[in-house]
Amino acid sequence: MCLCPTYRRAWDTVIPSFFKNYPRTTDNFRGSRGDPADYNYRTLMMIEGRPQPAEIEVLFRAVTADLDIEDFFRGLEVTAFWLPEADTNADLSTILSLASNRVGRFPEPDDRPADAPDAYKGVFCDANAPVIGSPFHDRFYLRRMPDKKRAPETDALFIQPSGFSANAENIQNLRKISKNFYAEQAAQLDVYDVDRLLKNKPGPGRHGQAVHVNFDFDTHVARQTMPVDPLSLVVISIDAGSNTLHPAAVFWQKVYSGQWRALAEIHVAEGQMNNDAFAEEIRRVYNFRFAPHLHNDVGALLALDPAAASPNAMSEASASTAQVLQNLIGIEAMIAPSNKTSHRRTALDRLFLGRVSGSEPAILIDPVHCPGLIQGLSGGFHYRKTPAGVALTPAKNIFSHVCEAAEYGPLTVDGLDAREGRFIRPDGE
Repeated sequence: MCLCPTYRRAWDTVIPSFFKNYPRTTDNFRGSRGDPADYNYRTLMMIEGRPQPAEIEVLFRAVTADLDIEDFFRGLEVTAFWLPEADTNADLSTILSLASNRVGRFPEPDDRPADAPDAYKGVFCDANAPVIGSPFHDRFYLRRMPDKKRAPETDALFIQPSGFSANAENIQNLRKISKNFYAEQAAQLDVYDVDRLLKNKPGPGRHGQAVHVNFDFDTHVARQTMPVDPLSLVVISIDAGSNTLHPAAVFWQKVYSGQWRALAEIHVAEGQMNNDAFAEEIRRVYNFRFAPHLHNDVGALLALDPAAASPNAMSEASASTAQVLQNLIGIEAMIAPSNKTSHRRTALDRLFLGRVSGSEPAILIDPVHCPGLIQGLSGGFHYRKTPAGVALTPAKNIFSHVCEAAEYGPLTVDGLDAREGRFIRPDGE
């Protein structure tokens, strides 16, 4: 079954493309525009070295707005599902789950020889490079790393080469249109469209320009979760002002080579979190993810936004946020030398451009434990588009806090002059 996002999409794009490869006659295709369509095709297939007759039936369907998605799938008996342009489907997670429950039910077991191998069953998709934060990006980019708790073992992602690569899969067809098709396209498209549609990289959507434009997913995201270095200080960089209920933290280690590694995060994507709950979560992550692996003389440091040195409006004793967090967590706090935007951005951006040990990137981010930071750096943290270009300040959204928290780690330890950072005593003196 071919399950399209809408019937309009099916008839405008999917069905015309399908018939470029499969013959259409008045006998093998039924359906009218805007409605379901069925296709039957008889052919010969090579099975164990011999041609065998086969009948292919393709049902073109869409889940319309007036139909409950569970009702649509109930009772279906199919071999496989094909989901074209899956990156555009907002209900992708639900569809993948329900579709996986209905595959392999056709043909009936009684129609198969007893000694035949298991019949094929599965769900396969095609898509453009997805928009950051979309269900497709979350499932097949962020969750496909080797972590069995977050992604099904059967998931696989096949990324086509960039259109500018000599290995581009459709370059021969496009040369029939123009010998330099992609180069001509690149000269006319926005940078966003070149990266996503031609270079095949996930992009931030059409809502604006990424703040950290030098971040590159393939370069700066580790291929698998990274271990804790037992000899390196844990730097917990925090964005938590005196009144915010959306604090964020990034747990860093700067290892012997000079490489910065983001190994965990606290990212309040939904709801709110007060100082007590935030401190408890920092302590929990540190105690379980880091403390057991550190040598006895290696500890941690809280790196805070200078705004955290101001009196906390929610503290009866008029203590600063830095003092409150330090007392609650039990880890000494250090104030970053600046919260000036250009200083914070540069402290992180220079890592995206840097190299250590000759060829290693100067920054790596854990794919399993830092999903919010990855999505934010990929474009979730962005400048909104305006009629005059882009806004001067980034949009405040669910990604801005975790990205700004990340900026304070390198700034406190490496940026400007880290000696200007001030340790906060629990007694405030």
